[in-house]
Amino acid sequence: MATRQRRSSFLGKLVLPAVLVAVLAYFAYHLVNGDLGMRAREVMAAEKKALQATHAALVVERKHLEARVQLLRPDKIDADLADERARMQLGYAHPDEIVVFRGSERAALPVASIGNSQDPSFLSR
Repeated sequence: MATRQRRSSFLGKLVLPAVLVAVLAYFAYHLVNGDLGMRAREVMAAEKKALQATHAALVVERKHLEARVQLLRPDKIDADLADERARMQLGYAHPDEIVVFRGSERAALPVASIGNSQDPSFLSR
């Protein structure tokens, strides 16, 4: 009975290590660049800081608005604030008054307040 003997080739010994290196390179790439990788974590940390700053600004704005709403409670209405809101909504002022608008309030004026220059009771822009 004849036996056949083969010499193992040099390339045959490198197949398994080459496959393992390729798998390791694949996982290393996704460790750095994947959806949950190191770069994505840095981007998420920057977004977290931006969202926390936005949240802090919104908390301050909410407290300010709650304080203004507190002044308009039915059981205790602040006369100055009610007068200010009524004039803002209706767009009226007395002829001898000087009206100073703050930021977004000018944009909140109704169309009817664009005014008539002959009628001093109408608020003109």
